Amino acid sequence: MAISKARLIESALRAAAGQDWALSIDSTASGWRLSRDGSILFANVDQHWLYLCMPLATDPAAQPPVDLRRFARLCHRMFMAKYSLDAAGQLLLRTEIPLADADHEYCRQAIEAMMVYRDRHDAAPPIRATVTPHTNHASATGGATASAEPEIVPAETWGLCIQSIAHLGWGMKEKIGANRWHAAYRGRERPFDVYLCANEAWVCVQLSMADSSIGEDAGTEGTGAKILLTRYLLRLNDTMCWAKVGMNERDQMALMIEVPVGLFDVRRFRRVARTVAAYADQYARDLQVAAALSKDRHLSQLLLAASHGEPPQ
Repeated sequence: MAISKARLIESALRAAAGQDWALSIDSTASGWRLSRDGSILFANVDQHWLYLCMPLATDPAAQPPVDLRRFARLCHRMFMAKYSLDAAGQLLLRTEIPLADADHEYCRQAIEAMMVYRDRHDAAPPIRATVTPHTNHASATGGATASAEPEIVPAETWGLCIQSIAHLGWGMKEKIGANRWHAAYRGRERPFDVYLCANEAWVCVQLSMADSSIGEDAGTEGTGAKILLTRYLLRLNDTMCWAKVGMNERDQMALMIEVPVGLFDVRRFRRVARTVAAYADQYARDLQVAAALSKDRHLSQLLLAASHGEPPQ
């Protein structure tokens, strides 16, 4: 990473973190560590991304056990941040920023989002249904509200956004509510519905991926399949940069990226669109298989045993 960019990132982290954080630097790993009141926020960079990561404490002996499915659902309602599981099974709070866009304001927004969700995670009782810094995806993507609601992103801007990536298989379908648009992406193997939404704080791009067929009455096999699906979603969040996958209350899964409304423009939208499209093409088939595991008892049993480190039968 260029020295000028490293200095900019360090300066942005110092400014975003404020005076009550301790900041230490690991120059060999191109990384920083911010600590305050027992919270530790790790930041590091590679050629393309600024990564922010915060390990979250969980009690493995808790009864009932930690419900990872709850975190997959919460990812659908969060802005900018996401929950993930690393290879060792550690629950993390994460966000990433394209390094080319990592200025003071973007870093400030990212750290603010991380701290809001950290506080909600630590709160008792555990995280409530509404867990966002300003509002939630339900209000950003729900039915149209009063007709007097201001237009946050003008129709002309959305038109320019879609026009700029039309050659990549994108198109606009219709306006479906106040600050809500239905678009489409023609992927390598199938088309995807895309929803463009805005509220007073965020612009949200959501690409619909798959609907889980694992119902609440699926029995023991369904319970195992739900565990596998949830772990897979959270592991994906540890793999993907900037984007995340979440599941709503109807078990519909979507790829999502949110951008602070004050930082949204056509150039950044193009980057968002390319990112969600790349992940959609890469993971759509895998998500469809994972969402239907309860229909394949043998495969579900094998994968569940493997997830617990048991030898195949």
